Amino acid sequence: MSELKLRPPKSAMNTAEQKTQRDWLDMMRQEWDARAREKARYYIATDVPDTEEEFFASGRGDYAQHVRAFLARNGFAPSGKTALEIGCGIGRMTHVFAEEFGEVIGVDISSEMVERAQARRWPRTRFVVGNGEDLRGIADASVDFAFSFIVFQHIPEKRVILRYVEEAGRVLRPGGLFRFHVNGLPHMDVGGAVLEGYVSHSPKLQRVQLGRMPFVRRRKLGTWLGHPVSAGDVRRACRRAGLELMEVRGRWTANMWVGGRKGLGDRG
Repeated sequence: MSELKLRPPKSAMNTAEQKTQRDWLDMMRQEWDARAREKARYYIATDVPDTEEEFFASGRGDYAQHVRAFLARNGFAPSGKTALEIGCGIGRMTHVFAEEFGEVIGVDISSEMVERAQARRWPRTRFVVGNGEDLRGIADASVDFAFSFIVFQHIPEKRVILRYVEEAGRVLRPGGLFRFHVNGLPHMDVGGAVLEGYVSHSPKLQRVQLGRMPFVRRRKLGTWLGHPVSAGDVRRACRRAGLELMEVRGRWTANMWVGGRKGLGDRG
């Protein structure tokens, strides 16, 4: 397996850097746990009508658009394969993965979200509380497809977003695919009232002022509005991880999709 050039281990970071990272990871965990307790469905899919039936039905539509179509155009048959969903929440899309894949692993930083997902007892699913910075706990070369939707936009550290891309190179089997949804906007001005296009997957929110959003008060911006990344950032992370970046859609937008494959020659 080609060597992954990930960021230095925590032992190589100075004390101030470690404390800063622990602080925002703790904040991410605490605030997403609080959001799960307050109104999990709302915070996961803000523009979806707030009934349980409609919430989980919306996962089917997003799966068809963002997963099934991608797999089809890349000649990937999910039957019997293993999928990994990063930022699974309470399983809005996970249950659809379970209908088409042989096994599904859902990872989320919020133990509250994971507990609610586990309570559903969907077949062929396994849920893991993640540490918010990598895919520790997921074995090397154990996954055939890695996916994330409306998750990396909430991560305030650019290097952590790119580390997840690099980690995909570790957990994917040779020939495995990944598709990640990221914020590709080159600039974000959160000091103004409106963040143009940032929530363009949710037309209702495009017209709402940030200061009036109950869930995006200024003290919470750090765990709601994450760091943008460029296609070049992702390409370099893929190169470090032995991944081929095959497609970039929605470049320079808040809804940039990046997808690729792990080389067949990398046998782990």
